[in-house]
Amino acid sequence: MPFSPVTVLDPERLKIAANTLCTVFNIPSLHPHQEEAGQNILRGHSTFLDVPTGGGKTIAFWYPLFYHWQPGNIAENCQKIVLVIGPLVALLEAQAKTLNEKGIPAAAITSKTQNLDQILADLGNNKFRVGFVGPEMALSSPFHAKVLNNPLFTKNIIALVIDEAHCICEWGGDDFRPEYRKIVQLAARLPTGTPILAATATAPRDVIKDIIGYLGLPEDTARVEVSNEKLNVSLVVRILQEEPESFADLIVMFPDSFGRPEDFDQSLFYVNGRQDAEKMQDFLRDNTPEGIDSKIFEFYHKDIEDARKIHIQNGLNNGTIRGVPATDALGLGMDFRAILRIILWMRPRTFLSLVQKIGRCVRDHSKRGVAVLYITKAMYTRCCIELDKMRREDDESSESEAEEEPEDAEGDDEQQEDRDVAVAAEESESDDEEVVPAPKRRKFAQKKLSPLERRDLRYLLEYIVTEECRRIPWNKFFGNKEKKKLQFPVPPGPCCDNCDPESFEVDNIVLTGGQNLRTGRREGSSEELEAAVREKLKIVRNQILADVYPNQHFLTGNIILADTVVDALAKRARLVTSVESLLQQTRWGQAARFGDTVVKAIQEVVALFPDHAKAAREQEEAERAQRKLDAAAAKELRKRLVLVFDGCYNAVFSQREPVAPSLRKTKKPKEPRQICRQFLQLPKSNRYPLYYAVIKNPISMLRIKTWSQKPTHYETLKEYRDDWHLLFNNARAFNMPDSQIYQDAEYLQKVFDNQLYLLSNLHNLPNCDELPCTFNLLIISLIHS
Repeated sequence: MPFSPVTVLDPERLKIAANTLCTVFNIPSLHPHQEEAGQNILRGHSTFLDVPTGGGKTIAFWYPLFYHWQPGNIAENCQKIVLVIGPLVALLEAQAKTLNEKGIPAAAITSKTQNLDQILADLGNNKFRVGFVGPEMALSSPFHAKVLNNPLFTKNIIALVIDEAHCICEWGGDDFRPEYRKIVQLAARLPTGTPILAATATAPRDVIKDIIGYLGLPEDTARVEVSNEKLNVSLVVRILQEEPESFADLIVMFPDSFGRPEDFDQSLFYVNGRQDAEKMQDFLRDNTPEGIDSKIFEFYHKDIEDARKIHIQNGLNNGTIRGVPATDALGLGMDFRAILRIILWMRPRTFLSLVQKIGRCVRDHSKRGVAVLYITKAMYTRCCIELDKMRREDDESSESEAEEEPEDAEGDDEQQEDRDVAVAAEESESDDEEVVPAPKRRKFAQKKLSPLERRDLRYLLEYIVTEECRRIPWNKFFGNKEKKKLQFPVPPGPCCDNCDPESFEVDNIVLTGGQNLRTGRREGSSEELEAAVREKLKIVRNQILADVYPNQHFLTGNIILADTVVDALAKRARLVTSVESLLQQTRWGQAARFGDTVVKAIQEVVALFPDHAKAAREQEEAERAQRKLDAAAAKELRKRLVLVFDGCYNAVFSQREPVAPSLRKTKKPKEPRQICRQFLQLPKSNRYPLYYAVIKNPISMLRIKTWSQKPTHYETLKEYRDDWHLLFNNARAFNMPDSQIYQDAEYLQKVFDNQLYLLSNLHNLPNCDELPCTFNLLIISLIHS
């Protein structure tokens, strides 16, 4: 039986639905996007709902239900059903529990559900208003038999809701779920015309287009889009001062006045691996002040037991846990409302992943939070290089498109074709009759990115390296200017580290003591500097005392600058660059009167003691970054060299001598002679001892091919060319000029030189312009090709 939409919406029932939702969920009013999406479903129009985290997208799920039904309503014709597909068992169970507590009969049906058959039967018999299932359960045989085949269910279902719909798309972030793509099979089993409400908190329009395609919905499917710009979250990118393995840069997360757990802003620390999560927890616990239980920090990843996951989630909700180093396993669909800080440790896999994680910061729009991405200086440099390369490629592509009108503007629709072409390009020809087969084409070139991947990478790099507001690439990526806005007042605070750099200044960080000692936040003075500053400050305070209180003999310099203040300033002399920074090191009531004099005195002493350790660290870090860049450049050069090596070998290997036409009739035509056959392998020493007596450096094509596949053998074109020339020179040295092999050597050397010249120029290898080229043969080969 086909689905029957509401042809004319009753304004009074819409008002009742909105008021009931506000009462049940304790909210002041509905947002326009919630009503628009809900009314689309009532009319039978499938809709894509793109609403940021904290934007209340789940209220839109229940809007169609509350049009027909409210808690306590037992009228038979009002008992409608909403079926929700979600990615996580824990999330489904939590949502069902919340609805039941509010008087909305709901069931989360998973493989762990007790009395599974009975619960499935109850859902099919219309005993629940909302059913929560994962994609695997929704496509299972029991679900099909007990729910989808039940007329009571098919008669009353009014919507299929697909929560976290970005899990459908492979480029939707870290939460890709292959089984989500099979949801289209479930939609086909529902009554014809049942509307689909696909919802996500983070998806650009090209990803949304991809998702709509996988769901089998038309391209003009209604979209309700709300800007995901989080104006109450400050955006920051920081370059690590210390090695990432030390986690030393996180010491600034600890407040100066850390007397109770609540002083540490509740934070999620996202890392790219399980071991990093565990090691970061150890660092945070090691640096927890005495008197505070270090278990306020807990790591979280998919391999910990379920009981611990629940403990951590509950701790985040009730505030007993203040910081969680975690992998991507924490966060999807979870409602942690008190998170004030998101830390991303190292470059995330995608821009979508970054935005999804930042979206979990301060769901309460009246509060303000911060999201900080930490990366190494080498990674920052690499991002700059990658972005510059992408910009040049895009500029070249734009110029070529301007010269040539494209036949098909639907570039995104050709993704699968591009992938198939890339796979087919890896296949190479083979010949069973040859002594040594031609090498397969080795795929050293960087993996070709799909349009979605390339766009995502471009904006991730823009976000990291931009010197303008970091919201610019964010908003351009998601098209936020054209979307609806959430009408919340924005609490005051800095926008980002580029717009308000003074708001995000960080103390210098140094590792003190041995490898196993705790990490110090403040950069301390050496013993020599400390003693010199202390002596200087004692002189300065006595001078000030003499100027302010002349001709007295009872007061001492302590009244101007106490010994405790002198000690504090001497220990942190390098950090004292202004009166403001002086007051960050210690309290001094006379700073307003004499602060400038003291700061000047300290700086005079500091100038006499260069910080050699810091300079050495910076030099070492710069050298380390340069070594990494050099290694990356060498690796890239090696890839291009191998492409040239394989191309040259294939060119020589493929040469055949044409067969002269014969007047005699034969059953089997004569095969063309492979010209390089005699060069493939060395002659056997027991059969040709004279060869090894004459030729001092024997070499074969097979040996050259083997060496070319070793990363460190041929490092330059000259080395590679010299071995090929040695091969041909050996043939000419051992054979007479009128012999066939002598002539073959002459011909194949020209083939090799021309191919080496062409490929080395094509791949822009160094010194390629110095290579010889036989232009007559080159022209002939170009004509034949």
